[in-house]
Amino acid sequence: MTEQFDLYVAPALSATQVADLVARALAIEFRLHNSGYLGGDYFRWQGDHYAEVEVVVNSPDDEGYLLESEVPGMQVLVFASCLDDAANETLRGLDGIELVRSDLV
Repeated sequence: MTEQFDLYVAPALSATQVADLVARALAIEFRLHNSGYLGGDYFRWQGDHYAEVEVVVNSPDDEGYLLESEVPGMQVLVFASCLDDAANETLRGLDGIELVRSDLV
């Protein structure tokens, strides 16, 4: 079974704005989590069959490294994993976020 892992960025929105936008579009409910690895508070939704969406701030760690160094100017990241085709299409059509990487595993 092939699984899809996508990375989106939000050039002009806050993490809270992105979480609200994505939650409404996908009819999901995020929960606020905290992780030292992910730089503090972040939003996470977990569905069936490993489906997951996370909204994370691309902040530097204690050594100054960004979580996603390939998009250094982007503050808010959206990680979407193992979503169905309809959810992937919905995310790709949202104003305010842009797909920057899609990996099939």
